[in-house]
Amino acid sequence: MCQVCKLEGVDWKFRNGTDSALSKGIFYRVYEGQIKSVHLCLICSVELFHKGESRFLQKHPLLALEFSKRQTSEVDDFDFSFA
Repeated sequence: MCQVCKLEGVDWKFRNGTDSALSKGIFYRVYEGQIKSVHLCLICSVELFHKGESRFLQKHPLLALEFSKRQTSEVDDFDFSFA
């Protein structure tokens, strides 16, 4: 599930089509020395590419709030590790 669409209450499969897959979006400038990764649908990943991290987070403040909540957490719930 796309993390941005989930936070905003949007049906990402309807928005992107039933055959769409998720991609991994990486935010390098969220916090100094940290990298945050999230699952993104096609539309959100294209928007992130075109707008950049700062403007993407300005448009999606719920994701920025989610990042701030997870700053103190040791485990990142958005990673792709299957261990």
